[in-house]
Amino acid sequence: MRLKHVISCGIAVLVVASCALAGSMATGRRYYADTVFSWWPTAKDLSLFQKFVDESKEKGMNSISIDVPWSIMSADGRCDFAEADKRIDYIVSRGMSVFIRINTTTLGGQSPKWLTDDMLQRIPDGSVYRRSTDGATLPSLAHPAVLRRITSFCRSTAEHYGSRYRRTASGDYPVVALSPAFSLYMESGYFPDADVDYSTAAQADFAAWVKTYYKSLADLNAKWGRNYKSWREIKLADAHNTAKQLYFEFTLQRVLGSIADAVHKASNIPVGLQVGCIWDNPQRRTMSVGPLMRKMDWLFTADAPDFDHAFSTDYARCSALGKKVSSEIDAASHAAATNGRYFNQGVRAFEHGASSAVLANWDLSSIRDNDKWPFLHFLGELARKPSANPKPDKAIYVSTWDLINKTASIDQYLPVYEMLSDGGKQCVDVLSDYAISANPAILSNYSEIYLPANWTIPPEVRMALARVKNKLKASKPLIAGTLDEYGRPADPFIKP
Repeated sequence: MRLKHVISCGIAVLVVASCALAGSMATGRRYYADTVFSWWPTAKDLSLFQKFVDESKEKGMNSISIDVPWSIMSADGRCDFAEADKRIDYIVSRGMSVFIRINTTTLGGQSPKWLTDDMLQRIPDGSVYRRSTDGATLPSLAHPAVLRRITSFCRSTAEHYGSRYRRTASGDYPVVALSPAFSLYMESGYFPDADVDYSTAAQADFAAWVKTYYKSLADLNAKWGRNYKSWREIKLADAHNTAKQLYFEFTLQRVLGSIADAVHKASNIPVGLQVGCIWDNPQRRTMSVGPLMRKMDWLFTADAPDFDHAFSTDYARCSALGKKVSSEIDAASHAAATNGRYFNQGVRAFEHGASSAVLANWDLSSIRDNDKWPFLHFLGELARKPSANPKPDKAIYVSTWDLINKTASIDQYLPVYEMLSDGGKQCVDVLSDYAISANPAILSNYSEIYLPANWTIPPEVRMALARVKNKLKASKPLIAGTLDEYGRPADPFIKP
């Protein structure tokens, strides 16, 4: 039997299986998107771009994800959307939808002329952070001027495209969502590659935040295990890892809230948060993505096909309850990137509650061959089905602080997830600390709640879990809750 026939048979089986997984179905469109970056030759050459869009549509995709760089904004705040319009107009003219990514990096040399070094993120020695491969830089989200510029650019983009297009006959709006992308990998992780911003603006901002967040210097010393005599002694470089995470959340909540308010006021375009895989790298600091979603409408996550993408989608869906979730299929050139894995991720994304699946970093020159990439058409078929509305009977509680403080890794949760989900075929709610503390009543939805590791259990989560102790399945009861968020010893939650 030829290889392509084997792949096709395997895919057909997965399609049948995926349909059985859907459960109750809710109304709502599914989007299957291809991605293009504005600095690619494919995007710069209009004829190549139009071919890119046409081929994407031929392969079953119904939308395109495209970035608009902030380099088109002049010092006085005016934006030249002419080149972006040519491309986005063409997408809309082909009956496809658009995901707009607001690119506020300097990738591809797309740096605004008004962007000065004092507005950029810095490393511990005080010099500007520049990526070793291409010298690309990041804006300092603590800099007041950067916050104003990013908000202004998002508002202007929303106003422009909100007035340029109208709803289609089916009631859909051509621009599905607008998402700010701050980092080098088009993700909104503030410290993804450079870890922490040590700019003057960030140092001053952190100093102000510390005084506001902690009740007193004594409170800070007790939690950090330090002996500061004055607030002036506290430096961002010496901060407790937990404090860096809390400051990170505060910083992103501030800029995302500013963007969401501006966009929602300017147009009817939803706002999204774009992150990498939300659990694979503690340095990204996005495991606790829930608090960042308060004013967002979409959560875009990127996974490689060889990742545990079913787990990721369940994690994302539960971290953004009531919001729309998208799974981006990343790493096209990865050695493990097989048709089966790509197809599996698309199926799992849709049937585990995602509203879109996105080919995250593809150039159609690599997927033009239908025999080589047969999964494309099948995902196009899946995208035409209504959105799934999973309602699992079982849940796993992931201690977010364990991941942030590296007390545990995600590997300690995956065996239990694999067992409960039958290898990812069934949906399982994966609850973070935030998901439980923000909505304790959610625990009443389950017959069983699993605690595979869970050294750290914050007070509000302990209270919620205490009310449903008869449902808990703790793998390590003697260690459950034996640390607080700062890594200090605490009383076990489940006592023998």
